[in-house]
Amino acid sequence: MSVGVSKIRNTSLHFTKPPLETMFDASKYNDGKVSEKHSLFLGDLSIYCDEKDIAAAFAPYGNIVDIRIQRSKETSRALSYGFIEFDTEESAAVALREMNYFLLKGRPLRFV
Repeated sequence: MSVGVSKIRNTSLHFTKPPLETMFDASKYNDGKVSEKHSLFLGDLSIYCDEKDIAAAFAPYGNIVDIRIQRSKETSRALSYGFIEFDTEESAAVALREMNYFLLKGRPLRFV
């Protein structure tokens, strides 16, 4: 075993997650203009999940304006991610807080 490999194995890495407020600071984008859309990225969707499943899971958190599951152009199969848009920022924030890692169709949802 080389010296470099043993040094890497003995090193512990610590990652810290930034506060939620800094992760989604709209002032950093669009020249500081806040978008009227209140969309969330849905990651790690099950390929068996459809728009109706997402609507049912997120309905308690506010009025849903749009749900989009990204699909392959060639096969039309779900690509395991999508977007949900709410009518208010508050609804999107509550959904983000309450639904992160919620199991939907056997897979935990992940927001980015």
